[in-house]
Amino acid sequence: SIAGVFFGFLAVISAFFTFYMNLDLKNLTNLQLIYIFTRGLVGIAILSWLSYICLSNSKKYTHESIRRKDRRHALMFGQVFLQIYGSTATKEDAIEVFKDWNISGDSAFSGQTEQPPSFASFLNTIKDKVKVTGSDKETD
Repeated sequence: SIAGVFFGFLAVISAFFTFYMNLDLKNLTNLQLIYIFTRGLVGIAILSWLSYICLSNSKKYTHESIRRKDRRHALMFGQVFLQIYGSTATKEDAIEVFKDWNISGDSAFSGQTEQPPSFASFLNTIKDKVKVTGSDKETD
């Protein structure tokens, strides 16, 4: 969304502003500079991992809520069926009506947890993109 992009740019600008206003770059050694950037990368990696876990859980909760709604709807339909045809319904009719109330027993939380993409897969994707771009330039 536009607000997300705006606040993202605002965060990057404020980070650079804070970096240049609070650090004395003349007295900074290479080791201290590497430490500062490594600390920042670790912080970004942890926050990225946390956002991935939150997104994954929100997808699972959404999936479960849709399944619960479908089950509730099927049970309400069965209840209406029994109120209308209760005394005249046969066992086969009841089985037919209630067959979909619990479509499957699996849950979004029962499967394997999807792992976030690794750094190696990210590098392989970049290499593939560079190869494709390089081969396009050679054909021109």
